[in-house]
Amino acid sequence: MKDNPLISIYMPTWNRQQLAIRAIKSVLRQDYNNWEMIIVDDCSTSWEQLQQYVTALNDPRITYIHNDINSGACAVRNQAIMLAQGEYITGIDDDDEWTPNRLSVFLAHKQQLVTHAFLYA
Repeated sequence: MKDNPLISIYMPTWNRQQLAIRAIKSVLRQDYNNWEMIIVDDCSTSWEQLQQYVTALNDPRITYIHNDINSGACAVRNQAIMLAQGEYITGIDDDDEWTPNRLSVFLAHKQQLVTHAFLYA
């Protein structure tokens, strides 16, 4: 395990642009910075607002994908996970908001992953 591993964060979203923006802002406030975020919009009706927000951020760590067909939360999560490049993968729902130390606390407990396949907080 690396000292500064890449963490992939997936976020499915559907028709909750303002909540999704709040969730993204909470990821941007993390005290651990080696992460990527994969946002998959599951065919929202007003997806342009979220796409414009992500584009304006101009942050290469954040990828926005808009699906043309609604496929459901599980399929969208799997879609994002398939694109993940990180040593670790975690998710945030579009109506969640993380504390600024969410990722650093996650990494502080990574030694538990030696005997467990799944870690949650």
